[in-house]
Amino acid sequence: MTATRSPARQADRLYHDLLSSAETREVRDRVRKVAADVVAPAAFRIANGDERVDGFPRDVFGALAG
Repeated sequence: MTATRSPARQADRLYHDLLSSAETREVRDRVRKVAADVVAPAAFRIANGDERVDGFPRDVFGALAG
């Protein structure tokens, strides 16, 4: 299964990024990349999985912790 990219975000083109520091923009971009590359493909598994302590996928948890 290949991951699909969502269209460009309207908010990414707004002027408020001029007020954000480079570090803030970098962190936001890294979080979006992890969400798109790791969380989105596992979203169905997370939403429809068991609600036990070990029900959350470890690979996703590890990526979020990193």
